[in-house]
Amino acid sequence: MDKKKKSQTKLFIGVFIVIAAVMIISNLTRQKVLLLDVPDNAGVTVLETVDDALVCVFQDGQVVSWDWAVQQQKGGFKAVSDRAIILDSGHLAAVNKEGKKRLTVYTFPDGQKQEDISVGWEDQDVWLRISPDKLTVALIRRNVPDSKGSILYEFLTLNVERSRIGSSVPVSIQQETGDLIDYAVGNNAVLYAVGSKEKRGLIAAVDLEKGTVLWDTVYEKTKEFCSALISPDGSVLYAGNRDGILYKLNAATGEMMKNIKLLEDGETRPITNDYAVLNTAFSPDGQYLVATIHPKAYIIKTDSDELFHVCQPASRLVSKIAFAPDNQFFATSDIRAGYPVKVWPMPEQK
Repeated sequence: MDKKKKSQTKLFIGVFIVIAAVMIISNLTRQKVLLLDVPDNAGVTVLETVDDALVCVFQDGQVVSWDWAVQQQKGGFKAVSDRAIILDSGHLAAVNKEGKKRLTVYTFPDGQKQEDISVGWEDQDVWLRISPDKLTVALIRRNVPDSKGSILYEFLTLNVERSRIGSSVPVSIQQETGDLIDYAVGNNAVLYAVGSKEKRGLIAAVDLEKGTVLWDTVYEKTKEFCSALISPDGSVLYAGNRDGILYKLNAATGEMMKNIKLLEDGETRPITNDYAVLNTAFSPDGQYLVATIHPKAYIIKTDSDELFHVCQPASRLVSKIAFAPDNQFFATSDIRAGYPVKVWPMPEQK
């Protein structure tokens, strides 16, 4: 074999080794970010850090929790549905989607039933929300449209320990001109409902204790609001919009404080053409805020409202995101069935 052929052979072998090494390193790295892999899971609806645990609720009601420190599964059980909230470090509540609506309280990670409370009729849709301090549980009931297309929403408080439902605050909205999409409740028992009316963004603030609507505002030059998140201290409301902007509002008055632009100049979504800001969540200490525009996640520093980090944790449909207790890692999930939850190291401060 002449020198030229030997050189070509060595080059080919070298390239092959480099490619193989890159693939091995890539696989090893990918395995390190896997936090959990539940076979045949139904896609993630809830992902939240509770003390030292990461709690995940799948769309079929399956609940699994892991220890953040050692990334080891602590337990799992099956709830009545994925319409669930974390009540405290040892309890979860969920409401069924079909038939007469009942709220069931479970202990976790073992899933022992503690309470079973009637919360709605068969033809109502019922959702749950809880305040950042975990002291106010809100029930949202959506009634079927009447003959004129008017929908009655009822907002209530629930005392889980006493199995008692508070008074309701009815809010009527025309289905053909708008609807409510998401909800958040503050530590002061004020519920925020976001959605649209006449193709413009709508936000209503409801005092759950007094049974009054504090303010009900349609924001000009905005599209439908599709996600809501209240700050840990209750002073700021963040509303995700269909146009790729996260709006920061004064929670007491509804006044716009800032528009946080997540997309870079010229950044597009040519395949989906979907710019909805979804899956908003705070880190446990409130230092970071995350929001997603499929398929990317955008992490923001709350003290400056500056974009801190952008990543693409899933190929298309990012579901919920949660931060580790020390903010050293964050976990991401996928709304599609069968995909694992992954954990990523937080980037260093610039």
